[in-house]
Amino acid sequence: MQQYIARRLLQGLFVIIVVTLIIFLLVHLGGDPVRLMLPEEAPEEAKEALRIRLGLDQPLHYRYFLFLQGLMRGDLGDSFRYNEPAVKLVMERLPTTATLAFLSMVLSTLIAIPLGILAAIKRNTLLDLFASSGAVLGRAMPNFWLGIMLILFFAVFLGVLPVSGFDSPRHLILPVITLGTGMAATVTRLVRSTLLEVIGLDYIRTARAKGLSKRVVLFKHALRNTMIPVITVIGLQVPALVTGAVITESVFAIPGVGRLTVAAVSRLDMAVVQASVLVVSIAVVLVNIGIDIIYTIIDPRVRYD
Repeated sequence: MQQYIARRLLQGLFVIIVVTLIIFLLVHLGGDPVRLMLPEEAPEEAKEALRIRLGLDQPLHYRYFLFLQGLMRGDLGDSFRYNEPAVKLVMERLPTTATLAFLSMVLSTLIAIPLGILAAIKRNTLLDLFASSGAVLGRAMPNFWLGIMLILFFAVFLGVLPVSGFDSPRHLILPVITLGTGMAATVTRLVRSTLLEVIGLDYIRTARAKGLSKRVVLFKHALRNTMIPVITVIGLQVPALVTGAVITESVFAIPGVGRLTVAAVSRLDMAVVQASVLVVSIAVVLVNIGIDIIYTIIDPRVRYD
């Protein structure tokens, strides 16, 4: 187990290094940042002074080396807009985004797994039709449209929930529903289809022939083997939750990393863009490593030499 974890951490480190290279190239090869930051009528002396201050007068490979050095120290430069360290700005808002994504994942999982199980058990019934239709509808609705509809109905029409902010549990309800709907739809369909496939296997029929109860067959034998692909998809949904948080935070005016990144892109604050993308990438890599470790706990047959 220790060797497997160490290997996965090394693979994650390699992925993070590749991500740093991609982020660096996208920022520095997408045009002259100085001309984007300063107005066209700014004197050349001011542009050159800012270029030297940002280290843009150095060769590209040396700038990447300095970027990695700063990354090792936790320094990715200062925000051009806020005049504060970019990493500090991102880390201050990361708990908000993490809370929103985590609660959305919990809500969608608590809804999707029982609903998928019921749809599989009650196949071709009205409940199955309701679950399948709801999953298709939930997957088809864009986050921004669903968020706006929820605001119009619960905040404007009924007036029972706040429109924006992140100050109390009531502020979490609409954003969490908005962000978790798409994931719940995906997991519901996967649980249903996977469970139906597992139920038809020989070992399930053997367990039934031994006289085991339906509850034991379902939860001890069928559902446990169903959870491997479900956990995989849940782990793969983490990047989707983060990217969806960009839209959700903008719709509900939530002060998270997503909203900060959108503002940084619109204001050409490249240090904040680099920091936010890198921090989120590291979080996604760590979550996927955790998912791989959970595999070995759920199914002892999953071992890596």
